[in-house]
Amino acid sequence: MTGETPALSPHIAHPLITECPRQAWAEHRLLGNCFTLSPQQIANRERGSALHNLVLENGNRVVEVVADAWRTATVKHTRQEARELGQIPMLSKDMAELKVVAARINAALAEVGISLDQGTAEEKFHWHEASAHGDVLCSGVIDWYDRNGTIVDLKTTEGSVHPDACARALVESASIMQDCAYRNALVSKTPGLAGRTNVLFLFAQSKPPYLVTPVTCDGTMRHIAETRWLRAVELWAKCLARGTGPEAWPQHVDKPIEVSAPGWVLARELEAEVMGT
Repeated sequence: MTGETPALSPHIAHPLITECPRQAWAEHRLLGNCFTLSPQQIANRERGSALHNLVLENGNRVVEVVADAWRTATVKHTRQEARELGQIPMLSKDMAELKVVAARINAALAEVGISLDQGTAEEKFHWHEASAHGDVLCSGVIDWYDRNGTIVDLKTTEGSVHPDACARALVESASIMQDCAYRNALVSKTPGLAGRTNVLFLFAQSKPPYLVTPVTCDGTMRHIAETRWLRAVELWAKCLARGTGPEAWPQHVDKPIEVSAPGWVLARELEAEVMGT
């Protein structure tokens, strides 16, 4: 590990409290750094980054590559060159679709009175959160925010953007903690915004019919966001105080445990017994 202090982000906080500290340790680039992305995962991330850039920064880093696929050596070389320059290479067919999605997202923003021309996009924040074990360095990239305290976070999916699906996606991922963490990050930079921040999540389909659902968290969701984030901060500080090696970050259990059958399994077995008699 380098001398750089490992920072806690909502992305790392999610496995920290939903899995175990060892899982978060493994995923952090300054700690375990155990995972490598497959070519398909890299392609999916690149597609998401391209869409974000098209919406938030007018596509200033997206480079269109005129080809049907990444097959030939020439096309692959062009892709690698673009990546090395910090650009996002996209095939023509993908660019055409992404531009449609971006246009739908921009239209949805306009309908709720938000112009992305009046704010700051893709800014990385570092701030500190208090804990019983001392201040915790935190980090995160806010998709977009303005001087009035409005934060926009873009979520893309090929699935449903029904409000129920959006709520489920928030509570089952790191996204809900972004609601708390990013408010704190922005207030750390501009204290006058305390109590005046608002987070708008934009759930957008990246496939036809390209529906967009803007949602905000109500009081119940914000309570979950805050309690999860602060719990993660405390656990992160506790583990980091013990060290940066894997032994300082506990696994799920440290001895054999007894597990019980889930209630739905028992109900299904009972039904099968009854039907079989």
